[in-house]
Amino acid sequence: MSEQKSSKRPALPLVLTGNDLLSGAVVWFDGDGWTADPRGAEVAVDDGGAARLDAVLAVSQQDIVEPYLITVALDAAGAPVPSHYREKIRVIGPTFALAGAI
Repeated sequence: MSEQKSSKRPALPLVLTGNDLLSGAVVWFDGDGWTADPRGAEVAVDDGGAARLDAVLAVSQQDIVEPYLITVALDAAGAPVPSHYREKIRVIGPTFALAGAI
């Protein structure tokens, strides 16, 4: 049976991401709080998991700026890997920091 996604949310699997208010760091919801390690993100692979992330998203996050859901792929170890190039850049780090390394 194929799963249908909500028209308001990206395709499965999903993770919840945002930015830390004070540091600006990219953070990922890990099931209990927020982590800077994308490999620790809670991954929603079904509608129940997506509904859980939607519920977290609906609660005011005072220290997290603009949290939102993104589609990911899972690597061989089962860790989430962003599917969209914008999110891949966010995992690497701020582009202004990369400019000095090139």
